[in-house]
Amino acid sequence: MKINFDNRWRRCMILRATVPWARRKLYWNAGPKEIMDLVEEAKVNVIYIEVKGAYGLINFTSVEGERSAQFPDDSFINDFIREAHSRDIAIGAYYDVGWENTSGKINPDWLARSAKGDTYSWDVFPLEVLCTNTPYREVVLTQVRELVTQYDFDALWCDAIQYELPMEGKGVSCYCKSCRSKFRLKYGVPIPEEEDWSNPLWREFIDWKAQNLERMYRDIKTVASEANPDVRFLTNLCGVLPNMPPSMSQRADQIARWCDHIMVEAQTEREGFNGSCFTPRLGRTMGQGKPVEVAWARVPNGLDNALRRKANLKWQVFSGVANNAAPFTWDFVHPDGTLEREVYRYMGEAYEEVEKRERWLGGEPIRFAATAYSTRTRDLYAREETEKYANSVFGAAKSLSLYTPHMPWEVLTDRSLGDLEELRSYKSIVLPNTACLSDGQIDAVREYVRQGGGLVATYQTSMFDENGAARGDFGLADVFGCSFVDGFEVEGAFMEPVQGSSLANEYWTYPHNVLGRPLKVESAEDCVTEAVFRRSFNEGLSKYRYYAALQVSLGERTRYPAVVRREHGKGRVVYMPGLVCDNFGRYSYEAFGRLIADAVLWAAAEEPPITVEAPTNVHVSHFTKDGDIVVHLLSFHCEPLKRGDPVTLVEGILVNGVRIRSRKPIRKALFVSADKEIAAATHDGLSTIELPPLDQWETVVLSV
Repeated sequence: MKINFDNRWRRCMILRATVPWARRKLYWNAGPKEIMDLVEEAKVNVIYIEVKGAYGLINFTSVEGERSAQFPDDSFINDFIREAHSRDIAIGAYYDVGWENTSGKINPDWLARSAKGDTYSWDVFPLEVLCTNTPYREVVLTQVRELVTQYDFDALWCDAIQYELPMEGKGVSCYCKSCRSKFRLKYGVPIPEEEDWSNPLWREFIDWKAQNLERMYRDIKTVASEANPDVRFLTNLCGVLPNMPPSMSQRADQIARWCDHIMVEAQTEREGFNGSCFTPRLGRTMGQGKPVEVAWARVPNGLDNALRRKANLKWQVFSGVANNAAPFTWDFVHPDGTLEREVYRYMGEAYEEVEKRERWLGGEPIRFAATAYSTRTRDLYAREETEKYANSVFGAAKSLSLYTPHMPWEVLTDRSLGDLEELRSYKSIVLPNTACLSDGQIDAVREYVRQGGGLVATYQTSMFDENGAARGDFGLADVFGCSFVDGFEVEGAFMEPVQGSSLANEYWTYPHNVLGRPLKVESAEDCVTEAVFRRSFNEGLSKYRYYAALQVSLGERTRYPAVVRREHGKGRVVYMPGLVCDNFGRYSYEAFGRLIADAVLWAAAEEPPITVEAPTNVHVSHFTKDGDIVVHLLSFHCEPLKRGDPVTLVEGILVNGVRIRSRKPIRKALFVSADKEIAAATHDGLSTIELPPLDQWETVVLSV
């Protein structure tokens, strides 16, 4: 029995845990019927079940691999599939590829190894990393073929196809015999063992790793589709996120084309609450219309069986669905074989809210602004110092997300930056220290601005090519109206707005510290200088954040601009040679968050079609669906913390005074959670509605 999997991507869940030392009665202390009763009560309509976990044991019949003693035959897995399908619940198989110490013990040559020949493992659990350049690759492909032909699964989720140290999110490089042999065969020389970014061969090695992984994704997709065209293939793309190490070798655009669904893991402990809204947008751009899923664990830190607070769990669900992505939850079996019933009760409450909105979910995002995220910049510029770039990406996204007018925004990838038609669908784009750009991408951005697009760029944007080689000047120097001179001699300076600056704001009326080493640039005559750099009198202390406590004093005013704006062709440009997006990403400096948002609006040369007046703890997403405009509003309130506490949310605090304004007349406005219509008024040519107090997730449908 096949169930349409694609139109169920809004509500997904996973059960997983297989360990070699557990007896079956301790693994599942319930049968398929009892488990599915719980799942159905939680209103889940897609569930994944583990068929091969991180310890390498399989729960299905195969000519390869070691079978788990907990599942001596196929009765449980077949009963589980039948029980799910009888309730119209789709089911996917979870298959772990990368962590596999069972096969590694039998075939030690299959293990990934360091340059010294050591294997990669984690001290806490006996998990090891296998290399898919070895014959282990054929084992995986054989088992994939068996899974999709012998069992009635609707989807196959292959996890951990990446160079990653188990449970630590750290990337590794493999120097096993197979990798050494294949690299020498292609390049005629040994794999470079010392990190040397001045050596073109080292950069080739980084690309070669990513190409190897892409071939693995391609081969799994090909085998699965040839064996069973109805099965959907997806994988965990957490390695594409800005804060994940490039040595994991996942690149967004390369991998996404082989997936039927785009699934990215997003944990609030790692990406923060803003990351829950950034990740689905990234997935949308990667997938180019494919369904997006956002995965997260119901435990707070992934290392124990504690339960997330209900408000946190609901936030993960709501932020996924409100951003056009299906949230799905990892649940873990307790040591006594039972399931945590509270998880399903919480999920049931969350999915009840989803059901109220289902007819308005999906749709097309409204395109107004976009911020770039380049995995090549992460990999070849930031390298293993991911914060060198990630904070700029998250800072730009956070500014667009948090500040009034809460404008519609999306994420651009490396592919997008070379696609002029896609760029033209936005009024304004941000390149937050997007250092690595190809000549083709530069040409596309230049033409986009010439034709009337808005551009905001910071720091070393376009100073390196797509392979990480320095250009010596900005590739977009003619667009910025600025040429590179040098870096400041020391870290840290002050940005002082000039008198009458159009981009100054109430939080930036005085010289504001900007951390990092700003660039000295010369600006063209047609540039308008909005701010200049001032040195610190105490330059030895200027690299530290806490200027007030350290009594750092203002030094001389330099001739170098800190913010410039100009017109180029029919478009507008704002360039900032300091780490403005980075500083806002790290420290949430209010002055810089508002500066970025104001610069985007100035560059756009027009107001967004929909604006929302709301405080900065409200996230907004905007879609069109069947001729209506659908606006989702998410609010979060954190409880007071002690240093080191995990961030937890609080329910029941309402947000008042929120307004939505539209350039088009609003004929009707529906406040979905209360099924209540709201009257619109017209002020200054804008249709305006005042919303009732907002709870954690509210949806407003506007007929215009």
